[in-house]
Amino acid sequence: MARFLPSRRGSGGAARREDAVFEFSRQLVGAAGVGEIAQALFRTIDDLFEVDRCVLLTIDDDSARAHGVAAMGGMDAEVAAISIDLAEDQSAVSRVVRDRVAHRVLDASSETLHNAQVAQVVGRTGSAVYVPLRTSGGVIGVVVIAT
Repeated sequence: MARFLPSRRGSGGAARREDAVFEFSRQLVGAAGVGEIAQALFRTIDDLFEVDRCVLLTIDDDSARAHGVAAMGGMDAEVAAISIDLAEDQSAVSRVVRDRVAHRVLDASSETLHNAQVAQVVGRTGSAVYVPLRTSGGVIGVVVIAT
């Protein structure tokens, strides 16, 4: 079973993680829109965890829905089709938004908490972690990282 562990590429893991976070912060400052933010986020996730399946969802408080914005490696049509009703959804997406904490799915092929729409993009096998993007105003997005 795959696990989410920090990458072991080279020596100085702590220094490498600090460098990745610094670089990510620098890229956020210069980002011109959600697309550039998503790409900076995906690069950082790849650098830290060596994964290649990831999707970014934004949260629309007015409609109480999560919408697909971007995915690592493209798949624009499938990502754009993601629209999750947070009031009705029982998956990890709604739990993460409601509880404001990350949630893991250890076996994506059998756990019902792995959202079906997200699974279309990141896959139905392996494991996944759903991570909230939080601000002082609440959760503004969810990043789903899969192995």
